[in-house]
Amino acid sequence: MPIPMTSEQWPRFLLPIIRKEWFQKMVTIMAPSAMFYGVQGSTGSVEYSQGIGDFGLVPEYDSADAEGDPGVIQYDSFNPLFEKTFTHKEYAKGVAIKRKLWDDDRRNNIRQRARTLGNSFGTTIATHQASTFNNAFSATVLGADSVALCSTAHPNRPNDLTTTYSNKGTSALSYASVIS
Repeated sequence: MPIPMTSEQWPRFLLPIIRKEWFQKMVTIMAPSAMFYGVQGSTGSVEYSQGIGDFGLVPEYDSADAEGDPGVIQYDSFNPLFEKTFTHKEYAKGVAIKRKLWDDDRRNNIRQRARTLGNSFGTTIATHQASTFNNAFSATVLGADSVALCSTAHPNRPNDLTTTYSNKGTSALSYASVIS
């Protein structure tokens, strides 16, 4: 004798279907802009980053002196740059699916609702990814060095705020100007 489906089994049965549809739609929306970012996993609510400066040119090594003693290796030290703190945020949204949709064999309606929810998540992620470029000239969205991404006055390092450099381009953003 077949065992009838009960309402207690409903979430376990439907969740994999909803999750698959949701994820596929979310990934297709956010994928084009994801190539600009190196995404890493995290278990903390806060992440910290610090830039490390350059070492300079490497001197020639004299492998041995006249007596055969090894040459001296010159050691350099790290030059700490600006620190940045990233505080993670949580985002949540759901969709209610009535049991009646399943009972009435409206599986495509359920899948469509899951895809629509995935579209919302994907669009939210893509919007946050694009904000890096949309706010590149903003005086209110600042980097670790306390200036906008496309500023003409980036401080050289934390202990040298008076020497500045610009990374604001002079050409229109196009393929030709980027590769030249």
